[in-house]
Amino acid sequence: IARWPQRRLAVHAAAQSTQIIPATVDMASEVTQVVNWAYRGKEGSDPWTGEAHLLKGVRIRDEAMVELLQNQDPDRSLVLVAVEDSGRILGSIH
Repeated sequence: IARWPQRRLAVHAAAQSTQIIPATVDMASEVTQVVNWAYRGKEGSDPWTGEAHLLKGVRIRDEAMVELLQNQDPDRSLVLVAVEDSGRILGSIH
């Protein structure tokens, strides 16, 4: 079974750098927001890639994200986030 390397991947763009790191429970609210934006779009927008026209409500709730992040097992499932130097989460993958 492959293990996630215990290092940070860095992507440099202009003056900002972005790191790809495992998400932590204290990031749950912001990760939830990013996931919901990805699937539903930001409020007031009409993204062509969203699924708001197919489903109502949010994709995931804060409580479910906290549970997912608390129960991460690097051998089976891991949520990664792209984080700017400022701490802003740009995206996630699970």
